[in-house]
Amino acid sequence: MARRPTSPWPEEKPVATLKSALSAFLKANGLQGAGKHPQLDSAWARIVGPELVRHTRVLGFRKGTVEIGVESSALMNEIRFHRAALLADLQREIRRPAIAGISFSLIPTQECDDGSGET
Repeated sequence: MARRPTSPWPEEKPVATLKSALSAFLKANGLQGAGKHPQLDSAWARIVGPELVRHTRVLGFRKGTVEIGVESSALMNEIRFHRAALLADLQREIRRPAIAGISFSLIPTQECDDGSGET
């Protein structure tokens, strides 16, 4: 039986692409939607103001719907009462991409925190 030649180099693990490594990092840190539509972040902050923006964040934009993360169910219930007005304000602020809807979901508190230590 013929022996396979051995390599002087240790067996290497497959190298991840920069894109896949960055994607994994963003996902692990709850930032996968960040950076795709930065105008949504700034528009959201202007519309809801500094107090509410500390407890919410834009998670992403999919199929015409802006996804907003909210840190508590009580706040999410309150904010849902203002869904139509918030959607209209976002549509006024941002022409492209076209915004057809807005959805809310609960996220852990630390994902909303901006790192300043304030709540």
